[in-house]
Amino acid sequence: MPGASSLAGALAGFCGAPLADFVGAVDIEEMIGTTSPSVQRRYPLATVCRIWGVSRATLYRQRLAPAGDEPRAAGRRGPGGAGGDADLLAAIREAIEASPFSGEGYRKVWARLRFRGVRTAARRVRRIMKAHGLLAPHRSALRAAHPHDGTIVTGQVDQIWGTDMTQTITTAEGRACVFIAVDHCSGEFVGAHAASCASRWEALEPIRQGVAKHFGMLDAGAAAGLTLRHDHGSNYMSIDFQREIKFLGIASSPARPRRCPRAGGRRRASWRCRGTPRIINASCTTISHQTRLRSHCIGRYDPQQLVERRRCSVCLEERLCS
Repeated sequence: MPGASSLAGALAGFCGAPLADFVGAVDIEEMIGTTSPSVQRRYPLATVCRIWGVSRATLYRQRLAPAGDEPRAAGRRGPGGAGGDADLLAAIREAIEASPFSGEGYRKVWARLRFRGVRTAARRVRRIMKAHGLLAPHRSALRAAHPHDGTIVTGQVDQIWGTDMTQTITTAEGRACVFIAVDHCSGEFVGAHAASCASRWEALEPIRQGVAKHFGMLDAGAAAGLTLRHDHGSNYMSIDFQREIKFLGIASSPARPRRCPRAGGRRRASWRCRGTPRIINASCTTISHQTRLRSHCIGRYDPQQLVERRRCSVCLEERLCS
């Protein structure tokens, strides 16, 4: 703009006051209505805001603000619908009274309003009906008290084990199913097994490994007092699986949605911490090759993995301390 630099210099020399004194819209409006004595032109709004360090958006917002110190009424921004809320409420009441059915929701009321020639948004109808208690009656679901305290971490080892399954691919034998069993206290692997199928017998193998290792035998009631957490997979819920763990003295504790925390988070954390992404993504030729790689990683990571809730103690130290 011609003469902009001259106007800026004249404005800077004219104000000569700290910027904190010119922060209101009234001061800016007064200044842009003033004529420069040197160039005989009015100060442009952009120049005034730039020199005084005031955003033009702030000025435009203050121009639209209501007069006085009254706050803006709460409500939905944007243009309003056809008619006011009071008129729409009266039309809603008429539609409800004229309907031969009772308990209709806001969608059917909105459709009846359209047939009457009242065009409005369904969400607006729902908002007004909710504010005046006109929504369809519904029965709230009655939930029993939460039967779990929200944690599945135990204070001692061999109290709760968790078992789960994942899958990987071998280059020569195709799909491989990997089963694990994890202690919920120390986080260590108590058993691991890989097979070509995900049958109930293969799912039992890591449990048998853990019982033989930490309880010394596989006799009846050998693992009495132990609880096993698992999901609702067909292999875990089968009669043979449940019968076998019951023979060993293990109590079954399937994870139930909305009733108690699922144990999968504990097992997934163990998978992530112990190099499982490398096991799963490794290019293994056969299932036996995958088994050797898995055993190597478990034997390497269990003695080195730290447990944060135990002041970063090692997993195996948890078992020794218990």
